[in-house]
Amino acid sequence: MREWMRGTRPPRGRGRSDRPLLPGREIAVAAVAPEMVMIHRDHLELADGRLARTFAVRGYPRTVDAGWLHVLEDYDGELRFAQHIEPMDPVAALGELGRDLRALRASLLLAEARGVEQDPADRAAAEDAAALRELLVRGDVRLFAHHLLLTVFGHDLGELESRSSTLTTLLEGRMIVVRRCLLEQEAGFHATMPIGRAALAAPRNFDSDALSAALPPPGDAPAAVLGEILGLDAQRRTVVGLDRFALPNPHALCVAGSGAGKSFWMKNLLTQTLLGGRRAAVFDPQGEYGPWCAAVGGTSIRLGSGGSARLSPLFRPSGAGATNTYPDDGSWRAACAERMISLLEILTGRVAPVPVPVVWSALDAVVHRNPNGPTLGGFARALAGEGPDGERLARALEAALRSGLRPFDGRGEDVPESRAVVFDLRDVVGQSPDVVAAAFLLLTHHVLDHMVRPGLSELTVAVDEAHHLLGHAATARFLDVLFRSGRKRGVAVCLATQSIEDLLDADADPEAARAARGALANAATVFLMHQHHGRELHRIHALYHLGPTEAEWLSTCSPGEGLLIAGPQRARVRVEVPEALRAIFSTTPVAAGGRPP
Repeated sequence: MREWMRGTRPPRGRGRSDRPLLPGREIAVAAVAPEMVMIHRDHLELADGRLARTFAVRGYPRTVDAGWLHVLEDYDGELRFAQHIEPMDPVAALGELGRDLRALRASLLLAEARGVEQDPADRAAAEDAAALRELLVRGDVRLFAHHLLLTVFGHDLGELESRSSTLTTLLEGRMIVVRRCLLEQEAGFHATMPIGRAALAAPRNFDSDALSAALPPPGDAPAAVLGEILGLDAQRRTVVGLDRFALPNPHALCVAGSGAGKSFWMKNLLTQTLLGGRRAAVFDPQGEYGPWCAAVGGTSIRLGSGGSARLSPLFRPSGAGATNTYPDDGSWRAACAERMISLLEILTGRVAPVPVPVVWSALDAVVHRNPNGPTLGGFARALAGEGPDGERLARALEAALRSGLRPFDGRGEDVPESRAVVFDLRDVVGQSPDVVAAAFLLLTHHVLDHMVRPGLSELTVAVDEAHHLLGHAATARFLDVLFRSGRKRGVAVCLATQSIEDLLDADADPEAARAARGALANAATVFLMHQHHGRELHRIHALYHLGPTEAEWLSTCSPGEGLLIAGPQRARVRVEVPEALRAIFSTTPVAAGGRPP
């Protein structure tokens, strides 16, 4: 018997929808469910070429210990399982139990009257039924209808038979009896998917003690699916979710070799952030987040020769909540002075100390001349009138303004109100390292001033291709500001880089190395993807105490796969998104008939 069944794939051929993204549940279903299947008598043929077979548990041992389902962790292969639990009406359960008990006792009495040996199984069942009925009458336990179904996968019939035999042998060794769902593969497969579909008929009845022994289910993957859906468990194909803001800190780090899919992972994380009602800001060094920004209905701001945006590090934030950041004029000026001192230290290479009185004097002068909109160029001209030290600082600042800092020489205005803002920095990162470091420092302060306010939802700041920034000592200093100030103000930083060496470089400037290591230590969520070099894998192995299986996984996993570490929990995860979003997320050219990671 064969039949084609359509799945939950989003329709093709539509123009831009008025809903930029699918709802979170639709994304999860589309990622887990196959696009279509071919139904056979005892297995399914999935659209991706795999075969699937579902088993139902039909018999259990007389007693079970706590965590008895963890036997499934010993299965070496892709396994999806589901428990369906329904509470039973106590009155109906007592009636059914009474009928079973009378039937068992009648069978025992009949055997005794005929002079034949009583069935030991009937005798044990009668004793258990009598004891359970007494507990039910007293209200000490409740009864539940329990279904346990398991789906195994293979790439051909031979592999499917082998994995089916392995599973049945493993379970029967624990006195757990399973059977293939003959002519019920479609219903059984649906029952093991996370879509709430009803299970097959003929459940087994569990009392509350036995049921509690089956919980929690096996698996140590982060399971807070109410947070962000990060992908699928690579072994069990179950949804892996995480609420980063429930961890000791919400910062995240992704380390992946070239082509492993770190930008794909980052865009999926940011999308889930938006679906969860939070906001996102992206520092985009290569200008590759434009399609994603358009898809989510965000705002893209190109800084540099390709765009007309002008920001100002001297612009005082306005609007609701601004007074919580700078309650008075004195606090705002102190923050500006500290910002200008850090900027000038980067631009002058710390050849000589930046004289603080000169900075304060120039700042007072430019604010006095332009109280409603002081500019960075005006500050440079004010510095030039502060004697030899001021002239030296002014020359360095004016040189930077003629190149990479020109986008910051504006009167300044608030960042447009948008749940997603992308700062396109492709015209900035081609400048000298000192200018790039200064630009990122000013942009960090701008985001913290204008996008972080009381009453707004949490903000995730993403920095992709961070290895371009961490390769120079001065550039890494902005990370310290972002991580330290961001954490205090409810900002989560997500950093993606190609090499763990970028954060552990022993030859870096001590201050920059300290900032980079601080970023490493403050990321409670880490996603490690495929590593090309043995030295990289060795350092990651030592840093995160990888087991042999985890180390092998990182050296052999495919693009889009990786090891998720969230506090004490770990999971091997594959990033999956609906087909409609793949082209938006991917930065890899796709050949005809191919598909990005």
